[in-house]
Amino acid sequence: MRKVIISVAVLLFISAYGNAKSVGGGLGLNVFEEGAGASFIVWYGGDNRLGWIVSLNTNFKNKDRRDDYYDSIDAAQAEGWGDTLQSSADAFSSWSIGAMYELFMGFDVYGGVGAGNKTEFFKYCDDTHILGDGGMYWVEGESESSVNLSCGIIYRIPEKSFALFAGGNTFPQSFSAGVGFLMDW
Repeated sequence: MRKVIISVAVLLFISAYGNAKSVGGGLGLNVFEEGAGASFIVWYGGDNRLGWIVSLNTNFKNKDRRDDYYDSIDAAQAEGWGDTLQSSADAFSSWSIGAMYELFMGFDVYGGVGAGNKTEFFKYCDDTHILGDGGMYWVEGESESSVNLSCGIIYRIPEKSFALFAGGNTFPQSFSAGVGFLMDW
């Protein structure tokens, strides 16, 4: 892992000293095993065919910022009190930073390393209406984090100000595709 981080840092350093050939960003759809979310990317490509990329993916289903979320209660406690399970939601997020390489005019491949997180949330009903909003409240279930590896392609449309991108992530496993904008220099 240390060698990968050093390699990525060297590629970022090299690309910083070239003249910017392509700078852009994009928004797309990210499809996880249990649902869909959004994908955001930003890239910088230099004259030396090397560049860097940052990728972020999420499904925006985190419940831990809500007023009816309780971090001091877990699912086992809620069920022990006799509260009934109403629904569940899985929150996903991942990020990576890495290198990109221009294979030929307008067509880049990229790979990166980062981290991913997967968290379960459960919504319970408190019949006494003490907890949450009208007795409805959220608690956190299992949470898992791991290294995320990403890879993909970027196709910069010749003579246009936009690009298409597609890629994948290892944790949580997902596929992204979207449209980006270009600020060619």
